[in-house]
Amino acid sequence: MQEVVAAPSGNQVGTKSHLSAEQQLIYDNIQGEMTLLELMQLLKRVDRTKFRTQIIKPLLEAGLIEATIPDKPTSSKQKYRLIKR
Repeated sequence: MQEVVAAPSGNQVGTKSHLSAEQQLIYDNIQGEMTLLELMQLLKRVDRTKFRTQIIKPLLEAGLIEATIPDKPTSSKQKYRLIKR
């Protein structure tokens, strides 16, 4: 009997193995500690929520940047900095 191997469906999404161009730009241009607004200005973005979810969150999850106030991600005093390796 021949074994049937199912191909992945078109709905499956693989993991992202590299940074987007915008994420890379942020990563390359962080100087010291920077606020969300300072980082948004680098990309000329205006929507804080989308910027956090599309740019900042993946960088945080990848361990490339860290928040200065991790317990309060939406704090007005929140800043981000590179993680030293």
